[in-house]
Amino acid sequence: MAASPNTSLLKQVEKLATETAESQKSRRILYCPCFERENLYIYKLKSKNKLIDRHFEFYGLEDFRSKEESLLGSLSKEEAKELESALQKEVEARANRAYESGLRKSIIMEKYKRADSDVYTLNPSEMLSPDFLRIVEKARAGKADSALEKSTTIGDRNVYTFPCFRQEFCKRLIKELENINKSGVQKSRPNSMNNYGLLLNEMGFTDAFTDPLMFKFIQPIAKLVRRIVVTISSHGNNGS
Repeated sequence: MAASPNTSLLKQVEKLATETAESQKSRRILYCPCFERENLYIYKLKSKNKLIDRHFEFYGLEDFRSKEESLLGSLSKEEAKELESALQKEVEARANRAYESGLRKSIIMEKYKRADSDVYTLNPSEMLSPDFLRIVEKARAGKADSALEKSTTIGDRNVYTFPCFRQEFCKRLIKELENINKSGVQKSRPNSMNNYGLLLNEMGFTDAFTDPLMFKFIQPIAKLVRRIVVTISSHGNNGS
């Protein structure tokens, strides 16, 4: 007897989970439990359309009520109950995010036909800006003085900006993401404040695009910038 759609989908999710676990063995994955319970954003409550517009941390009702006594005292019982319920639901959603993300990724891989499959695999010479590639090359060689000569600093906060992608690639990537949005496949947003963004991991970009980009190209620059910032900070502290 042929397997039902649900059975088929479950097998795909299990296969995806196994593949993800294997790929993570060779990757440096950092996870902080605080992700599940901190920076929980609530814009407004349904009760009387009450504006909240705040981030919270939630480590249980007793702790929350103690820390937010003043705020809760300014709300009606109905509003306070709704706020607590909303935070509890967000914590639960974040705790289940990995599983649900895997499920959505499996559905997308099964149902979405890629319009431009080439954008899912990083091709440095075609996708990355020549200036960016020169910065990376010098960063890998440890040439701190010249690596960031093509960048622009913002104020005195050691924030650097530089081109990363070629314009042609940006247009192709945006077009592919627009196709995904129009396809109707189930997808989630990056966070509760974002109504339009997509999670590239769920779209299938991680293994061949974002991981190589981060570990082979962004990481050398990040290491170099960190050394520069630490050196500048050290000189500043010694002279104070």
